[in-house]
Amino acid sequence: MRRVISRHLSDAVDLPIPIEDAETIVRAVVAPAHYKNGKLATAVFRPPAGKSSISVMRQRMGDNYCKKKGGEIGSASPGQQYVGLLTIRAGAIRNAGSSVSDSRDEWLGHADLDHGFVSVPNDPLRADEFARMTERCQALKKSSTFYADPDTAGVAWSGPPLRLE
Repeated sequence: MRRVISRHLSDAVDLPIPIEDAETIVRAVVAPAHYKNGKLATAVFRPPAGKSSISVMRQRMGDNYCKKKGGEIGSASPGQQYVGLLTIRAGAIRNAGSSVSDSRDEWLGHADLDHGFVSVPNDPLRADEFARMTERCQALKKSSTFYADPDTAGVAWSGPPLRLE
């Protein structure tokens, strides 16, 4: 069951449901799943096996909001630690063949990045499907920018502005 968050947040912006191509989409990056040996992993865009989508945020909620959610996501992931935020334009997601849509029924500012096909484990019997997902994730990674959080324990985002101009 999904939890509905009140639209009455003190710092909430007027958030339209449609996501325009120019809108900045943000992904929380956790280590070691998404970030290993000082490098962003392709897995940052790979859904868990059996799923076709990943959770992302709408930057229109603000940089501090995205950082706060990123920290919450990192602390809720066993064995993972929040290390930063990744940005990508909604249009780049769509150009790669995936979709991005508002899913505020999860929480205000939440969106789903959906590849349109299910992720499979790295198994020789499903090598073609695994390679297809890897190619999609690599294309998205090339279109994105990762920002290591300079103060992961802080309450405010102190890195460069996340909104892509």
